[in-house]
Amino acid sequence: IFLARGDAPSQARLLLLVGVLGGFTSFSTFSLDTLRLAQQGSWWPAFLNVALSVGGSLGAAWAGYAVAVRM
Repeated sequence: IFLARGDAPSQARLLLLVGVLGGFTSFSTFSLDTLRLAQQGSWWPAFLNVALSVGGSLGAAWAGYAVAVRM
């Protein structure tokens, strides 16, 4: 509630609301989607969801790091 009301400084509020809490909701959605696929017996799509999400995230982090190092 402290963050939602705006009592926190704007930069800290942005970091916590968007950065930290946004990350939790994204990971929760990924986890729930994968779990539902597995519960339905859709093992191949569940595996692809995990592999592409994690692999894509690592690939994007690597690419971002490579670009940042060259600047």
